[in-house]
Amino acid sequence: AVKLEITDVKTSGKFGELYWNPLLERLKTLRWSELTKKE
Repeated sequence: AVKLEITDVKTSGKFGELYWNPLLERLKTLRWSELTKKE
């Protein structure tokens, strides 16, 4: 049931807007911070 709900939300597009975008932004900032720290 949970998997079906998640897939339904993903297809609606709201899931991506609310969760994936912020997550991608965090990943980008984290990766950039790690790269700058390494350099």
